[in-house]
Amino acid sequence: MANGRLLIGALLVLLETGFDGAARGEPVRLEAGNAVFVSARLESTRKSFGPTVVAKVSYENVGVAAQHAPPYIVEPCSALQITKYNSKQELLKTKDARGVRHTFEGDWVGRLHSTEQECREYLAAHPFARVTENRNLRYELQNP
Repeated sequence: MANGRLLIGALLVLLETGFDGAARGEPVRLEAGNAVFVSARLESTRKSFGPTVVAKVSYENVGVAAQHAPPYIVEPCSALQITKYNSKQELLKTKDARGVRHTFEGDWVGRLHSTEQECREYLAAHPFARVTENRNLRYELQNP
């Protein structure tokens, strides 16, 4: 009898925390104004606030210049505010604390969290997320 209670208790703990060990909080409500935490590093070369580095070279009075701006980076589990969600197109639009807008395309449900703690726990259990930015400035989550 005691073993049955122990087994039921262990099963309840597994159901509450999830089989991968990451705690499950409330599901993320994808509504304008809500905060969301993404368990992935976001990097954009087109949204940089840093100074543009210009290298100029001249050869026989012909100048060539190359510009390089450091990427704009949003660290994992930073708070983003939802501005719009379109479920039919699978588009989630957000903005960060600096007012920079970020658009997520595709299925991000596994990497979106309602609290920073939940995000950090998931990130510890699933550290690698391959994120690309497409030509429409939308982040896409790539399959590993």
